Amino acid sequence: MRVAILAGGKSQRMGEDKARMFNSVDRLQEMVDDLGAGPAWVLCGSAERKAMFSGEVIADPAHCDGVLEVIRWLVEETDDALLLLPCDAFAMERGALAWLLNRTSGGVAVDPHGKRQP
Repeated sequence: MRVAILAGGKSQRMGEDKARMFNSVDRLQEMVDDLGAGPAWVLCGSAERKAMFSGEVIADPAHCDGVLEVIRWLVEETDDALLLLPCDAFAMERGALAWLLNRTSGGVAVDPHGKRQP
C-alpha cells in the first residue's frame, strides 16, 4: 500500500497553511515510516511548495486542475492500494493509522454514529 499526504491546499478558511500547522506533515510521514508503509508521498500542490517538505514530494502535474484531478492522476499512476491522508489530520494517532493501513480493501471511515468521515 502507498500513502499519500494531501498538502497542497490554500487553507483559505483556516487563515494559515494547514500543512505547516502542528508539524503535521512531518509527523504523519514519521508514523507512516514507523509502521512500515513508507515512505509516504507528499502531494504539495504547486511546484513552488516542494521546498516546504522533505522526502518524496510530488507537485501537481501541469495537466491537473484541482485536487480531484490530482487524485485521479495518482490512482492511474499507482498500481498499489492507496491511502490518502489529509495534512490536517492533526489528531491522527499511530493506532488509527495502523488500523487504516490494515484495511487494504479500501472504503471510507465512519464515526461512532455511522456518519461517513472521508
